[in-house]
Amino acid sequence: MCIHPTHSLPATQPQTAGVCPAQALTGSQRQELALQALAGTQTITCLAQNYEVSRKFVYQQSGKAQQALDQAFLPSPSGDDQVLFYLPVTKAWLKQLILGLILICHSSLRGVVELLRDLLDYPLSVGQVHNVVQASVAPARTTTPGRSYPTSASAPMTKSSRALDRFWWVPTSSPPIVIC
Repeated sequence: MCIHPTHSLPATQPQTAGVCPAQALTGSQRQELALQALAGTQTITCLAQNYEVSRKFVYQQSGKAQQALDQAFLPSPSGDDQVLFYLPVTKAWLKQLILGLILICHSSLRGVVELLRDLLDYPLSVGQVHNVVQASVAPARTTTPGRSYPTSASAPMTKSSRALDRFWWVPTSSPPIVIC
């Protein structure tokens, strides 16, 4: 029998019918077995014989202990690497993002397509982005009576400088002047 002089055999549990020795080991005995296996003071075969378990069981216990050690000594994530929040991305959220990029960030349609493709791995065509914007602009036009909006894309326009009407386009009769 393989017995290391500094370690004693585990306390023998009374064997009940149908329970294998591995199941009868307590948590502290499993921990001691794993520590001995990781320390390499005895061979896996000797440990399996001493604890009356299979070598596979000894390897499993040492694997669990190794994972716990690896996890304990991993560097903690720095402030920049910590997850701030999880964001469920739905189609409605994507439509809001598209409108925000177009109306708030003044992004181009192709810029929106590129951002969605590169950052979110979500392929979208320029036409689909255009359709999302048009579907939102049409109801907005009906809710603001008394304002005139261009009917075609070729109509000369200037951007209003009013704070509340930040994204309101007004047709002009003179050449287009863009106010930044």
